[in-house]
Amino acid sequence: MNYTDEYGVVYSEDRKVLLKFSKDCSFYEVPDGTETLGAQAFKDCDKLTGLSLPSSLTKVESSAFLGCKHVQEIIFRGTLSEYLRIEWYASIEYGHIVSVNGEAVKNLIVPNDVDAINANAFYYCKSIETVKFHPGVKKIGDDAFNKSALTGDIILPDGFTTIGSYLSLILKLNQSPFQVQ
Repeated sequence: MNYTDEYGVVYSEDRKVLLKFSKDCSFYEVPDGTETLGAQAFKDCDKLTGLSLPSSLTKVESSAFLGCKHVQEIIFRGTLSEYLRIEWYASIEYGHIVSVNGEAVKNLIVPNDVDAINANAFYYCKSIETVKFHPGVKKIGDDAFNKSALTGDIILPDGFTTIGSYLSLILKLNQSPFQVQ
């Protein structure tokens, strides 16, 4: 049997999967212990403008934010390394700011304990400007930075095995001041 919180948000019985969001909330703090945002969980939630995500989150399923047109900020209550490990099978399709521990991600320096940037991690993120990768990063997922506000350098070390489709296209077209080191 599913669990419904005081805001009308529906979770799996073990409360690890957010299944259906209440369309009446404008800001919501997903509780600690939630591991997954389910497929279409926030579908057509026009009033939602902000979301606080717990460090326990590991997956965002397909079309989780389908039709969410007004999300302006995603606040992640964990470390940057934890945020970068989330598997994003969905994206927020409108410009928003990503904040980690109260600070907007602007000049991203990928932590040494992260070896990949998952697909859609910063899709349509309007706060991010530059990215610097350490030599241990071997993969950048598809659309990890698509439609983001990257305006500065992306510093890529030698040794990448996979560069996602959007970033690969930009590098090939040489439209921005990207560096490979």
